[in-house]
Amino acid sequence: MATGTFMPGGFRTNVQKLSKGYWPWTEGIRSRLPMHYKKRFALKYMTEPAPVHYRPDPRKYTIDEYGIRRPVQNVPIPVYYPPEAEEGLWGGVGIIKGFTKRKNWFIKPRAPKIWMPRIIKRVFYSEILDRWMSINCTQTTLSLIDDAFGFDNYILKTSEADLKSNLGMRLKREMLLTLVRRSMYPNNPEKAAEIAEKYQQFVIP
Repeated sequence: MATGTFMPGGFRTNVQKLSKGYWPWTEGIRSRLPMHYKKRFALKYMTEPAPVHYRPDPRKYTIDEYGIRRPVQNVPIPVYYPPEAEEGLWGGVGIIKGFTKRKNWFIKPRAPKIWMPRIIKRVFYSEILDRWMSINCTQTTLSLIDDAFGFDNYILKTSEADLKSNLGMRLKREMLLTLVRRSMYPNNPEKAAEIAEKYQQFVIP
């Protein structure tokens, strides 16, 4: 696909993102930013979020009705994330605007529709922070937490592009600082050593 050809829904491929000057910053005032900031910015915008609202086609090409081979384009569905999503853990689920097909499609072929996520409130426990938290989430979030074998593992393993939550990033920062400083369970050294060994892989040297 050509660099200047943009796909619908404001979607850009990695090559198109690079052509827009997201990275690297070698000139101007942005070149003075520290390297760790540049790496985090590039990682956030170069990481493709995991598909939540659609199933990507693993094939590279398909054969149409005329026998012509055409490339498969897995274009993500445009999703809107309201400000409330930043203070919850929605698991990548957002608001989708689209159309539905009516029964009398000869007269009214389609009708506009908005798909809203079903938000539920659940209580989670963090081993690292030793804290119970009541957080707005979705059923997708609960499934992702089960797949990660725990709330802390989900927060630490999930990238910023998939979390899509300021709350999740604040929790990740607090967990990482707690692991580095070994400030968890001050009155229980054995429990603190157990937690430190369990999450040793996430400690940033």
